[in-house]
Amino acid sequence: MRWSLYLLLAVVNLSLLQACNRQSEQDDDKRTIPPSADLNQDGDGDTPQNDKDNSGTPVDEFPEAPSAYYKLKPSKLLARDLSAALNMSLEALCQDQGDRPCFQDIHNISLGGVAPYKSAIYTAKAISSRSAIAMERSALIACRNRVEKDLTSSQDSVILHDRPSVMISQAFQRILSRDPTPSEIDTQLNLLKRTKVTSAAPKRDWGLLLCYSLVTSTEFLFY
Repeated sequence: MRWSLYLLLAVVNLSLLQACNRQSEQDDDKRTIPPSADLNQDGDGDTPQNDKDNSGTPVDEFPEAPSAYYKLKPSKLLARDLSAALNMSLEALCQDQGDRPCFQDIHNISLGGVAPYKSAIYTAKAISSRSAIAMERSALIACRNRVEKDLTSSQDSVILHDRPSVMISQAFQRILSRDPTPSEIDTQLNLLKRTKVTSAAPKRDWGLLLCYSLVTSTEFLFY
């Protein structure tokens, strides 16, 4: 009787073991990636299979979007980037109507910011003509403050420089993080010539216009 019980238990365990093995093999088959689907390559792993369409025309793996999408930087991000570009603290960067901060207070909502605690504005407003006016005013004040600081401290100058070519390159690198193109250099030099004719302080005024033109560019304001 005892041996019959042992034999029955052995048969049951063997059946369970076989069932587990079959289930494990099925799971392995599901996890196996067929060679044709591995990285979209053929058997030798070199040539992609989808490099041409049905007509034989090569297909770009990363096609360019039909149209670019730009988004205006909100006031907080804009203030941070401008502060880094002009090497000025947020407090000294821009103040309007007395001592009110431009980006954190007076122009915050117009520039896409929110004020949940102060004004119960929880979502950003749509871009309007007021946004453009607020941005241009804030940019002009910030550039003016930077140029005035350069005039008093030439060693730590960010915008102004004695050589116009160096001044242009320096401004582009700091504000747009790239070198200017030849056409952009020519544009700024032509602006310098016109400023010398109309301004009593051409270096100061051209530096202000150079800074302002870059800060209000689409390349800087949008991302």
